[in-house]
Amino acid sequence: MGLREGEYPVPRDTLVDALRELGCQVDSHGEADSFPFGARFAADYDIRLSLAHERDVAHIAFHQYHRKPHERWFQDFTALRARLDPAGMFAGPYLDRVLRQAGAAR
Repeated sequence: MGLREGEYPVPRDTLVDALRELGCQVDSHGEADSFPFGARFAADYDIRLSLAHERDVAHIAFHQYHRKPHERWFQDFTALRARLDPAGMFAGPYLDRVLRQAGAAR
């Protein structure tokens, strides 16, 4: 089964508010969800490249069947990526393929 999925870290103490906002987003678009959102926790690490570097985080994951609407879940990320990495320094063949599909919906 083909899935479109993503996972975003948020400060741990904002998890409940973030999940409430996601619920409002789902409700406002009237899209049926194939899968629920998931959350996992990570304690702060001293590894500089860790998403939990010096902070406790919660990772919110989403999964959507590929034939259901999914593009809008990626559009905020692709806009941020374009702003923060306009030259594509962190691009690669896989991300280009995946994110170009998400950005094509704009």
